[in-house]
Amino acid sequence: MNLKKREVQSLSLWFNQPRNLPSLSLIYGGTFGALIITTKVLLTIAGLIFVPYAILVIGFFWLIKKTQISYFHRFLAGLASFMLATLIIYFYIILVANPGAREMPISGHLWRIGIMLAIGIVVNGLMAYLQSRFEPKLS
Repeated sequence: MNLKKREVQSLSLWFNQPRNLPSLSLIYGGTFGALIITTKVLLTIAGLIFVPYAILVIGFFWLIKKTQISYFHRFLAGLASFMLATLIIYFYIILVANPGAREMPISGHLWRIGIMLAIGIVVNGLMAYLQSRFEPKLS
């Protein structure tokens, strides 16, 4: 699959527009949510679930590395993809892998999702800051 220079430039222009970031976040988060489920199902080693999460965060910011998107938009788009992947794996665990978790009170679910939200805020905030801070020096 060879991409011509014009196709690469039009793809780069698509990434460069903040209005396209929600679409990118949905596609990217959904894809990596499925990848995390696949990792959980196929590999029984618990720590390997962090590998797709690391690829998710680093890969997302790599996709938008040469754009004129503000820090705030980068942060929100990265956080949205992170949380979508997290919610996909969370619902998989509750509905398929551990159906007994459905009997847990709502507060039990909320604090678990809140912890993942806090992790997503810290990681994506750091990545967006580093990218917006050091990207002009790399070009």
